[in-house]
Amino acid sequence: MFKVKLLSYTPLEVINTAIRTCWDSHDKSDNLGEKDLDLIKRVVLQNHHECYDEKTEVLTNEGWKYIKDVTNDDYVMTLNNEKFLTEFQKPLNFFKYKVNEKLLHFCNKNTDLLVTKNHNVFISPKTTRFLRKSPQYRLTEAINCLKLNHIHLNGGVPFDTSKNTQKYDLNFMKLVGFFIGDGHYKSGNYISFHLRKQRKINFLNQINKNVRAMASDLYNIKMTPEELNIFSNCYDEKREKQIPFDLSTLTRQELESLYEGLINSDGYAPKFSNCVCYCTTSRKLLNQVQALILMLGYSANMNELTEKVRCYRINIQKKNHISEFNRTKDVRYKKVVEVDYNGIVYCLEVPNHILLTRRNGKCVFSGNSTSEHCVFNFFIQGISRLNLMELTRHRLASYSVKSTRYTLKELRNETEFTIKDKERASKYINLTDNNNVDECSIQALENVRRLVNNAVNYNVTQDLIKYALPECYKTDLTFSINVRSLRNLLKLRTSKSAHFEIRNLAYKLYEALPEEFKFLFKDCVDVVE
Repeated sequence: MFKVKLLSYTPLEVINTAIRTCWDSHDKSDNLGEKDLDLIKRVVLQNHHECYDEKTEVLTNEGWKYIKDVTNDDYVMTLNNEKFLTEFQKPLNFFKYKVNEKLLHFCNKNTDLLVTKNHNVFISPKTTRFLRKSPQYRLTEAINCLKLNHIHLNGGVPFDTSKNTQKYDLNFMKLVGFFIGDGHYKSGNYISFHLRKQRKINFLNQINKNVRAMASDLYNIKMTPEELNIFSNCYDEKREKQIPFDLSTLTRQELESLYEGLINSDGYAPKFSNCVCYCTTSRKLLNQVQALILMLGYSANMNELTEKVRCYRINIQKKNHISEFNRTKDVRYKKVVEVDYNGIVYCLEVPNHILLTRRNGKCVFSGNSTSEHCVFNFFIQGISRLNLMELTRHRLASYSVKSTRYTLKELRNETEFTIKDKERASKYINLTDNNNVDECSIQALENVRRLVNNAVNYNVTQDLIKYALPECYKTDLTFSINVRSLRNLLKLRTSKSAHFEIRNLAYKLYEALPEEFKFLFKDCVDVVE
């Protein structure tokens, strides 16, 4: 039968530090006390991760995506709280589970956030005069905000462009932004504009000195082939307008110039308001423009105008980037409410622990699930391929498996296997107490041995021989898994309904754990012991 050995593990102090980092509650002492152990137990033993509802979106390098659709290939916009800049980071973990419970809804004019009660939200209390004048943002559990007067951050954090270099002339960037709103190009060497408003004509002449007035409202500009290629990319396959650049590669000046061109085409400043509005009929362009505005360090919420023609509008704020809840003396500042929710919730983990989220067009910075920094590394020897297949269904783990090519080479020096050779066969396969099953397994092993020793005669390679391997064939692996994932494995695999081999493996994993960690897993295995 297989053997399990614990190679290494992360100390409990690392879990404590990770949790307190997320909640910004560092302890000066390096020694773990009773309060630390209680905190670790409370966080690790909670039923599930802190998560968002299925309507929540996050900003990725490919644009806005529902959090449930984010993959390992995506980079997600996060807030670096030390630099107070946004940056794209690759997710470390993904979480998804079903709930039927009350979630907390933070909803007002600028914010829409629906999260589980244990979720970390990025807020600043307004309970003292100092905090009202100088907000101190930190991550805290949403349940603590149910009656707390606090504010959320909806924007005001610019994108980190320090590593980007300028590629385009700034007036050209303004022209591209203006073209997206009012320009036209299909073929030839010219881009065209149909303009009637004098302010737009003046802006076009200001950013380009080669404007030619062709008719009463038609203006052409001759472009180089390289420039025409960029204007051609301002259209997608459906001939809808889009921003032709990867915004994350542009400098701050290029982003500002592109924004200026867009606002001078389809933007306006409403009377009696300190915001600027941008309108478009393209949902794709709307998402790109909102991302651009947020990367500039402004706040931007969008809504849909459903009158005669479907049109979208973004409300842009350059100074006011907060939304307030639970201000009891003013009915304009809404309260946090509990709502019933029965469905799937989602979250992901990023190194900075703070995500830019959007729900119903309203953006806000919020936290992610508590990190899993404590990892156990096991060496498992003699596990069957059947058991390995069951084990790898636990995807939040890392596996390094012994190559089959090396295990097949070991059969070259073996003689014929018969049913009487159980002891010799057990070196390569896991046997049961059933003679009929064992006889079939040994026969399958003999078939593989013949293929290995007669590969040239049978015209087969080792890669083809792999298809003949029985499920009972042994292999070795190094297996790394974090605390919460190991708890999930033990809960499922120590059940009496689990396959006997992986059930035995689950108990061996538990037995190999250090004694000081077993209090985190006892509730997973005591039930069936």
